[in-house]
Amino acid sequence: MIIIIACGVLMSFFCLAAFLWPQKMVQGILRYSQKSYFQSLEVGTRFLMGAVFVYFSDQTNHPRDFLALGYLIMAVSFALMALGGERHSKFAVWITGLIGPYMRWVGLFFVPTGFLIIYWASGWTLL
Repeated sequence: MIIIIACGVLMSFFCLAAFLWPQKMVQGILRYSQKSYFQSLEVGTRFLMGAVFVYFSDQTNHPRDFLALGYLIMAVSFALMALGGERHSKFAVWITGLIGPYMRWVGLFFVPTGFLIIYWASGWTLL
């Protein structure tokens, strides 16, 4: 469960960074997408995160949600693997060009998602 909470913290951090420094995030994504290890690292990390969500789902307050989310993340990693490194890199450049002007708002919108993952995984209550 602590690993899922760490994923939520990391997601919140990156989303907050996108909100605070949107242009730097866009430039970073574009630079990263051109690295030779981009495809392997992103697909591997995504698959591992999905597997963690699936494996630890029964230890959360919302096991079916984490199980479904984990399988969805793993499916996306397989789709990206099938896409291939060159097309994946082109897709990253295209999608960054599409959402780049709105990166600040995208980051702001998804910060609560990271907190929601933390909240659901931790079992904390608000009252």
